[in-house]
Amino acid sequence: MSAETRSCQACWTEFTATTPTKIYCSDRCRKHAWEQRKHSDTAATVTEARPPAHSRPPPVPARIAANPSPSSLC
Repeated sequence: MSAETRSCQACWTEFTATTPTKIYCSDRCRKHAWEQRKHSDTAATVTEARPPAHSRPPPVPARIAANPSPSSLC
C-alpha cells in the first residue's frame, strides 16, 4: 500500500495514513473521538427514555374533583 495523506477526523491536521482504514492521526485523537461518541450516545438515550412533558393530563381543579356534576354520576 502506498502512503496517503489525509486529514484527521478529530483535529483536522494532515497525517500520513499507514492503513486504508486509518482516520485519526494518533491514539489520542482516536480515544477523544470515541469518548465524544460515547457521551453523545448516552445523552440521546437518557433524553429518549424520559417521557415528554405534555404526556400528562392537566390536573383537575380541587372544586371539580370535590363536587362532581350530577351528569357524571350516571
